[in-house]
Amino acid sequence: MRSKQARWQRCWCALVGTLLLGLAYPQGRPDILWMAGGHSGASVVAFSPDGQLLASGSLDGTVKLWRLSDGRLLHSLRGNVEWIQAVAFSPDGRLLAAGGEHHDSNDAGVVDLWQVSDRKRLRTLRAYASRIRSVAFSPDGRFLVSGGERGLITRNRSYYLIGSLEMWRVSDGAAVRVITLREAPLTAVAFSPDGRLLASGSKDGTVRLWRVADGSLLRSFTTSPGAWVVPVAFSSDGRLLAAASGAVVYLWRVADGALIRTLAAFTEIGSLAFSPDGQLVAAGELQGTIDVWRVMDGELERVLVGHGRPVVSVAFSAEGHYIASGDEGGQLRLWRVADGSLLRILTYHQGSINSLAFSPDGRSLASGGGHYDDTLRVWRVSDGVPLYTRFAHVRGVNTLTFSPDGQLLASGGTDTFIHLWRAADGHWIRTLTGHFGSIFSLAFSPDGQLLASGSGCYPSSEPVCDSTVRLWRVSDGAELRQLNEAGSWREIFSVAFSPDGQLLASGGFDNAVYLWRVSDGALLRTITLPSGAWVNTVAFSPDGQYLAASSSGGRIHLWRVSDWMLLYTLTVESSHQEMIAFSPDGRYLLSAGFDWRVINQFLVLSGTIRLWRVSDGALLRLYDQETGASVTSIQFSPVDTRMFTYGRFDGTVVVARYRIWGDVDGNGCVDDLDLLRVLLAFGQSGETLPEDMDSNGVVDDADLLLVLLYFGNEC
Repeated sequence: MRSKQARWQRCWCALVGTLLLGLAYPQGRPDILWMAGGHSGASVVAFSPDGQLLASGSLDGTVKLWRLSDGRLLHSLRGNVEWIQAVAFSPDGRLLAAGGEHHDSNDAGVVDLWQVSDRKRLRTLRAYASRIRSVAFSPDGRFLVSGGERGLITRNRSYYLIGSLEMWRVSDGAAVRVITLREAPLTAVAFSPDGRLLASGSKDGTVRLWRVADGSLLRSFTTSPGAWVVPVAFSSDGRLLAAASGAVVYLWRVADGALIRTLAAFTEIGSLAFSPDGQLVAAGELQGTIDVWRVMDGELERVLVGHGRPVVSVAFSAEGHYIASGDEGGQLRLWRVADGSLLRILTYHQGSINSLAFSPDGRSLASGGGHYDDTLRVWRVSDGVPLYTRFAHVRGVNTLTFSPDGQLLASGGTDTFIHLWRAADGHWIRTLTGHFGSIFSLAFSPDGQLLASGSGCYPSSEPVCDSTVRLWRVSDGAELRQLNEAGSWREIFSVAFSPDGQLLASGGFDNAVYLWRVSDGALLRTITLPSGAWVNTVAFSPDGQYLAASSSGGRIHLWRVSDWMLLYTLTVESSHQEMIAFSPDGRYLLSAGFDWRVINQFLVLSGTIRLWRVSDGALLRLYDQETGASVTSIQFSPVDTRMFTYGRFDGTVVVARYRIWGDVDGNGCVDDLDLLRVLLAFGQSGETLPEDMDSNGVVDDADLLLVLLYFGNEC
């Protein structure tokens, strides 16, 4: 009896110990209120077989799942593929494959295989090819094939590319067959509807037809000399094979290889797809249009116009009612086939989110896009509805800030300009000129009369560096003061006023934080950081008692303003915590950036958000899901202590809430009500249950234990 009791005690202690160990670095997904999806770089698309979802992949390393009924971004998947160049659903819609390349994978292309229902990555397939350009499931879902390329060096040091056609067994990821083609890098693969044939396209302008059973080559088709073959496609009945090369679409009869007809586009074609009934062929052109032809007579039925960049991917929905398209900049569009009308633009920003700012009343949110985007967008916080968009700066919007009264919105960009906008409707008011380097940071004084700016270098073949901190009068845009000599320092990444408006802190690409007196511009203090460290962000706490700074090497420093004593330095190894923000009550600090992680022998970037308690520097939460490759900006809501927003490298804006462990109702205190809610919801399952504290999809013993362990916390 005693032995049995001791055994139960050991099991209980082991359970508690394991849970506590897991909570030491809690990971997961924040409570997301809404997401406005984007992409950075060329985007490829695929419809789910049931037509309810659209998958998109991009060079930003994310696969996104969109709900077609309302265009909402549901989930972002981040695996081992850094540059995604192909996506495909399995015929039953249960699996999703994403192929591309990984720069740290010992010269091997990779394919991630995901389970759609729970977004779990089942396995990563390492290919012989160094770059995967196309993936396809067999019609029975048993096999996955990829097409790509690999570079080889001969004994006499000459370099050439080979094509690689590879087949895997889906059930266990085992390699079934590898076919290589000298100097014929593959660009496209497709199964015939009966699964007996496989078509491939290559950079040498040749389309090849293979027998799946033994991998033998049955027939070759020649297209435009010297032009790549882009995606190949079979008609739904398997009788026709289509391929595009240059500005021509070729249609062959599969039975005997006869060329039926050619369809001429206006410019080079970058993507191709058959409609499910085989009556239409759609092709995306490099000029940004989509041509839709009738197969029976080759007549051009319509041209879809709207993309501003080359269309690199097109796909028909399963029932043939819609066409999805993705362009080189990352924009996704959904069209109605019947009349060619544009139904929806799924993506918003087409580049990293460089800056975010809440309006003082917390009702509006402004976001600024990166180098390939150039837009300023303002959203309604309550539901994520976009209010207006402005093309604000050439080569990216680097910084945004609202005036304290919420009337003005200031933006700064790589183009060296500072713009003032009317916040209510985005009406341009004036432009402040004087800097001759990129504007990296802006801050209004607490009374709204002054605007501080920090600049760096203007990117060019011979960079010109301004690197100054300047003060401007808001009422007329006059420059009042330049606090340091132009070019005397490295780039200024961040400026911040103290809550009383008497001090201005600045930090940048050197190892110091500078404190200036606003009234006369005098440099009052220089706080030196460890040698080699640069400052990413500086921020005063809302009560003015503390100054925080994030620096390179994953460090966060906190000083007491009264005597400038360093209270502590938080260090996260293998991390780059670039952005920081205080909660409106000053109790918490958010930091955001990315971590380097080794997953399945791959070194990958993972976006991270950490929540710290200011009083003692304790790490309360770590979010590493729905964070993309990197979190590039972050801000707290000024009116809601639990709400925050963050922007990602993949162009996605997210508004979310955080919760303290055990705090089910989010009131900041783990108490009887939290315990009662877990007990009442015990056994329930779902993705967004607040009682599911460990986010495993079910309210169970672990959630109850969490409330008990943290009972009384933060009360």
